[in-house]
Amino acid sequence: MTTKANLEEMVKDLDALTHLECDGLSHQIVHRLTTLGVSCQLFSGIVTLGNHVVRPHYWVVVGDLIIDYRVRRWMQNDPEAPHGVFHPAETDAEYDGIEAKKLTLPTGLMEFLAIPDDVFLAKLAEQTGMNFKD
Repeated sequence: MTTKANLEEMVKDLDALTHLECDGLSHQIVHRLTTLGVSCQLFSGIVTLGNHVVRPHYWVVVGDLIIDYRVRRWMQNDPEAPHGVFHPAETDAEYDGIEAKKLTLPTGLMEFLAIPDDVFLAKLAEQTGMNFKD
């Protein structure tokens, strides 16, 4: 059985990919967990908390736990908004969605998609001698 603490340890570093929105980050989380042999589901739908409504939104479900590192961003960083790995009973946020199709891309391509634009452009400029800042 995968515990909350285990899941947090497996995916918490992905939160640093701040250039990825909920869909991109959720796909990265699904890829990581699948690679580690953890069964998970990708969901798409709506999240509500008080006056905050976020739609469309993506998150990951493992058993009875939700993994969501982006909904707080769309709720004006409301500290009541969930963040990370949690059980639905730990938050007043309501998640309502359907299972979405998971990407099945090679690891190298998933890693490429996780590269921030500025890092990619800097490396490209270094290799080609071209200026991508203008």
